[in-house]
Amino acid sequence: MRIASAGAVIMALAIAGCAPTPQVLVGPSFRDQSIAVTSIAGFDAARFAGTWRVVARLAAEGDPAGTMSETFDMARTKDGFAVRHVYGKCDKLECVHVQTQELAKLAANGRFSMKHQGIAAEHWVHWVDGDFRVAAVGTPDGTFGWIMARSPKPRGDLVKAAKEILHWQGYDIMRLRKVSQ
Repeated sequence: MRIASAGAVIMALAIAGCAPTPQVLVGPSFRDQSIAVTSIAGFDAARFAGTWRVVARLAAEGDPAGTMSETFDMARTKDGFAVRHVYGKCDKLECVHVQTQELAKLAANGRFSMKHQGIAAEHWVHWVDGDFRVAAVGTPDGTFGWIMARSPKPRGDLVKAAKEILHWQGYDIMRLRKVSQ
């Protein structure tokens, strides 16, 4: 029987500590859980602050809110963001826009915890272009995923790059729906 060195044990425990906390799925998952998920290492919270529009979202077939507009106005705080979130919510009769105020607690490397549509979840910024115009953001459990942009009509090459990143992270990009602005 071979005994692992103390260094190997410490390294294994450190890597295990980086894994996302398992979450209870609150809806369908749009991500292959067998693929490791990452967040952006060079995240800059000050540059990420501001208004982001969801230009594409992962949505189930027939989801009436799947193409409704959604914005995040993010003001930098000491340990995260104060977020004004406006999104579409539907019941059996109608769809309406809802506005909420949330606090997003920032963790390392583009990870923050906040409620999305009333559901507490970890949100990970998987990618953002060098000028912070377009971002790929999702939840590790795959229940939410977006391509967000500063502009209602972002550059096509940046949207394509965000789609490729979501695909690489295990998201089913065939479920991406363009969002009306």
